[in-house]
Amino acid sequence: AVVSTQSGHYGRGLGQFFIRNNPEETLPLLNFILHKKEFATSLAPLFQPNQGFHNFVNVYNHVIVSLTRCEPEIGFTVLSKFDIRSWLATQHSTSENSKQLINAIFSGFDIYPFSGEDSTFLMFYDTLKLHLRHVLTNRLCPL
Repeated sequence: AVVSTQSGHYGRGLGQFFIRNNPEETLPLLNFILHKKEFATSLAPLFQPNQGFHNFVNVYNHVIVSLTRCEPEIGFTVLSKFDIRSWLATQHSTSENSKQLINAIFSGFDIYPFSGEDSTFLMFYDTLKLHLRHVLTNRLCPL
């Protein structure tokens, strides 16, 4: 039992290293998280959307489109992993990409019916508002 526990730990560690160091694994991992609720909690920490800045807006938009098929908690967890400010500081952040990101964020507001009673919905909406604020502040009032 100790050997299998240790090998499971090493296998999990190797998997984490592989996923974190291969940006092309971002989208397959995201799909698995969004479609396999039972694994979402353990796999969400491995999701690193900022690894592939060249694909950042496409991955963000994919999350928004996929939210209709997943629980709000999973949507919040995944969306909270996007570091909008870091992306905005890269050469991949163009005016056109920023417009696409703003459109994706606005689409996110329409995914779930607003419920002021549910803290998960509030966190989800707060995350979208924060992302929108970062984009608008950066584009309208650059430092």
